[in-house]
Amino acid sequence: MLEIKQAIEIKLNSILPVIETSYENSPFVPKTGTPYQEVTFLPAYNDNAFIDNSGYLSYGLVQILLKYPTGSGSNAILSRVKLYLDNFKSGTILTKDGIETNIQGTPTVKNLGVVGDRICYAISINYMAHIEMV
Repeated sequence: MLEIKQAIEIKLNSILPVIETSYENSPFVPKTGTPYQEVTFLPAYNDNAFIDNSGYLSYGLVQILLKYPTGSGSNAILSRVKLYLDNFKSGTILTKDGIETNIQGTPTVKNLGVVGDRICYAISINYMAHIEMV
């Protein structure tokens, strides 16, 4: 599972322009007036129904919560949303340490509205990886 997380983080960090990121269980203090993203990995289930005893399929999703300052319209946050849709297209394969993570379907996008001093959009990216057991 670590390889899946790392592969997705590498892809996220390659998207330009880079914005600050809050990762799970890591200290982070948002800067007033500066956009940032929160990244959460949500493993869903493992399936070995069609795999022999040498491995299994791991399914889950990564959720990116974009938080942009209010008062300047929605163009900036929607432009960022488009970057994720372009970089995590269905069928994209991300590889880390021999584990291929496949993006399953087009990411979903939800406008969560204004929370405090931020407009928030949630992007959910589904993945599947074949994990070989040693």
